[in-house]
Amino acid sequence: MESRRQWPRGRADVERGDRLRGRNLHQRRRAAVTGTATAWNPNANDQVSALAVSGGTLYAGGTFTSVGGQTRNRIAALDAATGTATSWNPNANFQVWSLDVSGSNVYAGGSFTTIAGLPHSGLACFFPSELVDVPASPRVGDLTFTRLSPNPTRGRARISYSLSQSGHVRLSVYDVQGRLIARPVDEVRPAGNHLTIWEPGSRGLGLYIVRLEYAGRSLAKRLVVIR
Repeated sequence: MESRRQWPRGRADVERGDRLRGRNLHQRRRAAVTGTATAWNPNANDQVSALAVSGGTLYAGGTFTSVGGQTRNRIAALDAATGTATSWNPNANFQVWSLDVSGSNVYAGGSFTTIAGLPHSGLACFFPSELVDVPASPRVGDLTFTRLSPNPTRGRARISYSLSQSGHVRLSVYDVQGRLIARPVDEVRPAGNHLTIWEPGSRGLGLYIVRLEYAGRSLAKRLVVIR
C-alpha cells in the first residue's frame, strides 16, 4: 500500500486555518472589545447603583421604579438568565446605593427610611425566599400555611397550617439577621389541621420570619411585632 506522507503545516496553512475557523470567534472577540450588548435587557427606567449575584438571581438597587417588566421601587430581584423580575419586592421609599448577599440574607444600604413596609434608616436585611414557596423534588405531601394572625401582633401569634399526611414538622422563627429565635415545633405531626401559639415575650419589636418545613418543602411568612 502506498503510504501518505503527512507534511508539516506551514505558516500559510496556519493562517488559512485560523480564517476558516469561522466568524464566531471574531465576533466574540469584537463583542468583548467593543462592548456590544447582548439581548439581555431588564430595561430599568432609571439609574442602577448596585448589583449582587446569588445563584441564578441578580439583585439590583438604584433609583428605578420599573425593571424586568414589573413595577419595582428602587430594589429588585431579577432572573439572571431572562432579566425578568421575580416576585421579591421589598419596595424602598428612596434610593438603594449598595447590595450584598451573605448566605441566606440580602443586605441593602441607601437613603431609604422605609423598606418592606417597615421603618429602616439606611440599612436593611432580608431573606430572599421570604415571599416565595420553595418546593423540593420529589414532594412527599402537601403543606398549607393557612394563617398567621394577628399580624401585626402585640402578643401571641396564632400559626395555623395543614398537612396532607403524617410527617416531621419544623416550625422556626428567625429575626431579620437570620438568627434562630424560637422553634415551637420540631416533631412528627399527624395529617390534618394544626394550630401553634408563639409569643414574642421580651424580644424586640420589628420583623420576624416564621418558617414552616415539612416533607422537603419550606414555606415562610413575615410577622411584625408592635407595641
